[in-house]
Amino acid sequence: MSDQPSRRDLRKNRRDTRRNKELLSALHQETDLQREDVSLRTGMMSTRASILVAAASLSTALQSGQQGLFFVAAIWLSVLAAILGAVVLLPRLGDQLSIQGNETDLWDSDEVELNRDLMHQKLSILRQDEKSLLWRRQVLLSGYTVLALSLAAAAIHLSTNINSESEPNAPQIVNTTARTAQTTN
Repeated sequence: MSDQPSRRDLRKNRRDTRRNKELLSALHQETDLQREDVSLRTGMMSTRASILVAAASLSTALQSGQQGLFFVAAIWLSVLAAILGAVVLLPRLGDQLSIQGNETDLWDSDEVELNRDLMHQKLSILRQDEKSLLWRRQVLLSGYTVLALSLAAAAIHLSTNINSESEPNAPQIVNTTARTAQTTN
């Protein structure tokens, strides 16, 4: 018996290799599509976090000159919301494919083995990015919840002080309708 593979075995190996290449190509394509989706969602998450920081800053600025417990709560909640939004905006620190490491490690690999290893590396990075995205989502939702609580505290503050003396820096309301009636008579 010869150690040489038969023609039949060679054809089967070629067919298996071709099938594996097609499968790996499809898996690479799907992994790349999912990575692109995570990247787009991360961009949208950053936009929402920027809006949160801006809204919290504006909320804080509009309440200057006020006094009272609910006012203080509203200010601190706005500050906390801005901080949570800023945390979401921090740059991602996840792994990327190591070009030099892969060149060194996979230089002598056959094509199927090389593609399979690269696909698994991309999949691992994708899973890490998805976990990071879920974590950022929770922080962002918490930030918007805190901002809503801040607005509620500001509303309570305003509604409880509606009939009290005006604040020292509040704009004065001038009644112009009474003077207009006197000048026309």
